[in-house]
Amino acid sequence: MKYDNCNNQSVDAEHRYRTMHDALKATGRPILLSLCEWGQNKPWQWAADVGHMWHTGSDIADSWAGVLENLGQTLPLAQFAGPGHWNDPDLLQIGNGGMTDAQYRSQFSLWSIMAAPLIIGSDLRYASPEALAVITNADVIAVDQDPLGQAGSRSEVERWLATSS
Repeated sequence: MKYDNCNNQSVDAEHRYRTMHDALKATGRPILLSLCEWGQNKPWQWAADVGHMWHTGSDIADSWAGVLENLGQTLPLAQFAGPGHWNDPDLLQIGNGGMTDAQYRSQFSLWSIMAAPLIIGSDLRYASPEALAVITNADVIAVDQDPLGQAGSRSEVERWLATSS
């Protein structure tokens, strides 16, 4: 469940999300809780026992500049990611039309290196064969789903960017 902090009526974000965590836990059902407050309250510092993932910054734009902005907001937080608690740089824009196929492949790979949630932000009913090839790349998905759950560092991403251009 994605829980936005919109119109929060000045309720403390940590309290608000803990309350939802407790309510979901009380159902007895396994429910993934995604915290979306755009990194304003630094959830990576307190949310590992509250939710499973948290936005690390602004809503992403379907542009290379948007990818780089969200990448830059998330990379310094690698130490806070791990099994069961993930930094979320926002949706994958693959297939929405604002970037080239190479840029979409790069976003998918970069999110995988960061061990970020791979959530598609496009309508798969209209996905091109190229977009489907990107989001079903088993090798890249395997990097994202590595059992250790370690997010890549800035130097690892910079090394990958240098070799992939």
